[in-house]
Amino acid sequence: MWRWCHGARSTTQVGPDFRGDLGCHGGERGRRGGDRRDRAPGRAREPGQLGITAGDNRAEYHEHHEHDFFEFLFVFLIVIVIVVLAILVIRFVFFVIVVRPRRHLGCVMSAAAADWRALGCAVRLAVTDPDALTDARQALETWLARVDLACSRFRDDSEIAAFDRSAGRDLPVSQVLADAVAAALRGAELSCGDVDPTVGSALAGLGYDRDFDLVQQGGSPVKLVVRPVPGWRRIRFDAVGRTLAVPSGIRLDLGATAKAWAADRAAAELAATFGCGVLVGLGGDIAVAGPAPQDGWAIRVQDRTDDPDPNAAFTSVLIRDGGLATSGTAARRWTRDGRTLHHIVDPATGLSARTPWRTVSVTAASCLDANIASTAAVIRGGRAPAWLAECGLDARLLAEDGTVCTVGRWPAAPRSTGFAYALDPKGVPSWTPR
Repeated sequence: MWRWCHGARSTTQVGPDFRGDLGCHGGERGRRGGDRRDRAPGRAREPGQLGITAGDNRAEYHEHHEHDFFEFLFVFLIVIVIVVLAILVIRFVFFVIVVRPRRHLGCVMSAAAADWRALGCAVRLAVTDPDALTDARQALETWLARVDLACSRFRDDSEIAAFDRSAGRDLPVSQVLADAVAAALRGAELSCGDVDPTVGSALAGLGYDRDFDLVQQGGSPVKLVVRPVPGWRRIRFDAVGRTLAVPSGIRLDLGATAKAWAADRAAAELAATFGCGVLVGLGGDIAVAGPAPQDGWAIRVQDRTDDPDPNAAFTSVLIRDGGLATSGTAARRWTRDGRTLHHIVDPATGLSARTPWRTVSVTAASCLDANIASTAAVIRGGRAPAWLAECGLDARLLAEDGTVCTVGRWPAAPRSTGFAYALDPKGVPSWTPR
C-alpha cells in the first residue's frame, strides 16, 4: 500500500512483510534499522531507511488539531445558520398570526377606549397606549366639567348664564369661556352668519330651554313666529383683554361649536401629555391627535350617534389627523302642537331649519371647522353640496328619504372604508384615497 511519510516528504512503497505503524513498535524499528536512539550520535541514516523523528510527531500533531479546528468551525457555522433560520421563521409566523391581523383591524385592536356621558351627549375616548387610558379619562372628565361650567346655558351657575343679566356691560371672562366664544365667532364668520351664537332666545322659544332629556318628555305648546336672530356682530368681545359684552335681550348659545372646540382642545392636550394617539368623540364631533394607529382611526358614521342598533345604516372612514363632525336633525328632535322641531336654527327665521338633510358629515383640518361646515350645510339645504365642493371639503349628506349625496372624495359606497385624512406641511387639508 501507499502511505505519506512526514519525515521524508515523499511517497514510499512498503512491502507486504512490513507490519505495524512506522516508528511505533520495537520489532519494526529493529527490522528497519531501529529508531534514533539505536544509532550512534552523528551517524547518518542509511539510504532507504524509514523512521519518524520528534519533528515528524509535532507536524502530525499540529495537522490533526488543525483538522479538528476547521471541523469545529464548520459545525459552529452550521448551528448559527440553523438558529438564524429558526428566528426568521418565528418572526414570520408572529407577523402572520399577530401583527397583520392587528394592522387590518386598525384602531379596533390598537387602541383602548372608554365611554360615558357628559355635556348632554355620549363621550368616547380612545388612546393608542392602553396604560394611559385611566389617567387620560380623568383628565378629560375634568376638562369637560370646566367646559360645562363655563358654557352651559342650562345651568344657573354657569359663566355664560351671567350674561343674561349683564345689561350689555363688559364683563371679564375665564380663559375657557373666552376661547369658546372665539370659536363661536369664528363659526359665524366662516359660515357668513349661518352658524350664529345669538340663537339662544330662538331655541328657548322653540321649547329647547332645558336639558334635552327633559325637552323630549314634553312641554307647553309653543308659538312659532318668524323672527331673525339678533346677529353675531352685535357681540362685543375682546380676546386680548378677555372681556365680553352681550346686549340686553340676546342670549348666547354655544352648542353649535363648543363641543367640537372642546374635542379639539382635549385631543391635542391629551396627546401631548401622554405621548400617544388620542381620539375624543363628543356626540357627533370627533377630534384626533398624536400618532394614529397603523391604518388610522376607523370612524363609523351613521344617522344617529346614540343609536344602539348595530344594523343601522352607516359608512366607515379612516382619518389620521384633524376632525370629523356630523350635524343632523334626527338626534335632537321633538314635537310641539303636532309639528316636528329640531335644534338647528336658521338665523334668518329664528325657527328650526327647513332642510332636506337628516345628517351631514364633514371632515376638515379640525373638528371645529368640520362642525361649522356640517351645521351650515344643514341650514343651507339644497345649496349645501355645491357650497361644500367650492370650499374643497369632503362630505356625506343623508337626505330624509334615505338618498346619500357625497361631495369630494368621500366614499360613495354605503359601507365602504374610503380614505385617510392627512395634513400637508403647510397645514392645508389634503386627502389620500385608500
